[in-house]
Amino acid sequence: MEPPRVEALPPVPSEVSAFAISQGAAADDVLMVLRLTRRLFPTAPLSLRLKPDSDLDDSHIVVEVEARGYDDTRIALGQTEWTDELFKHCPSTQVCLFRLVLV
Repeated sequence: MEPPRVEALPPVPSEVSAFAISQGAAADDVLMVLRLTRRLFPTAPLSLRLKPDSDLDDSHIVVEVEARGYDDTRIALGQTEWTDELFKHCPSTQVCLFRLVLV
């Protein structure tokens, strides 16, 4: 049986890069989050977008994972590990910029 194919990283939209930089994050921080997400969900399609939050007069970077094909246990473990790894590798002042969304 052939191993599952690992998907490529999605491109980083220019508005996401500009927002990250305006918030003090490095371009490497965005790539680190994408690589982390890809490692945890190797076969899932990923997308990256900027989402304004009008309730809080704020915005954040959404990493969206199309998680069809992953069971509930794998999804729960992936979410937990994503959060743990984000806090390990991203400056604490930048963690709040990122959101993981599983669809």
